Amino acid sequence: MAFGAAGAGVFRARRRIALTDASAVTRRKWRPSLSLVVFLVLASVLSLPLFSLYFLKVYQTQLIQQTEAELIAQSAVLAAVFHREVESGFPKDVALGAKVAPPPQNPAREPYQPIWPALELANESVLPPRSEARTPAAPADPAFVALGARMMGDLAATQNVTLAGFRLLDPNGIVIAGREESPSTTSPRSIR
Repeated sequence: MAFGAAGAGVFRARRRIALTDASAVTRRKWRPSLSLVVFLVLASVLSLPLFSLYFLKVYQTQLIQQTEAELIAQSAVLAAVFHREVESGFPKDVALGAKVAPPPQNPAREPYQPIWPALELANESVLPPRSEARTPAAPADPAFVALGARMMGDLAATQNVTLAGFRLLDPNGIVIAGREESPSTTSPRSIR
């Protein structure tokens, strides 16, 4: 097919329009400058430690509350065992200490009385390790010493699994059972 001079001119004009439209589209597309890209990368790298600090703080609070919940559960079990031991083989003439008001009863539809974890490092300060027990001014009542000796097996078995140390005290604050303070190995000690 032969194009005349007029046909070739029309073809070139259409080609120029097509090239002009294509270059106009590429010019309208926004591309970030190199400095903006570098700034965004550096800002994201710098913000990463801040977000990880926040995440670790939330995670630490969760770990502390989980540990507190485990200690509450262990204490509840040992309190039930201690209560059973007192009910079953404790002399009636020995005073158990000051009377404590019973906890308020929940409605019949709610038989549980949970103790919820409440520790949070943001609101609490970390306490130092517990102090060593001192020698008491007066010896512990023999009934409490015998109770501590009966409970020592339960305490040792619990400590072997949970790695938590316990001290059982009589109403006067004298240790009757616990880690390295068993009445059978050393004399009773006082917390006060």
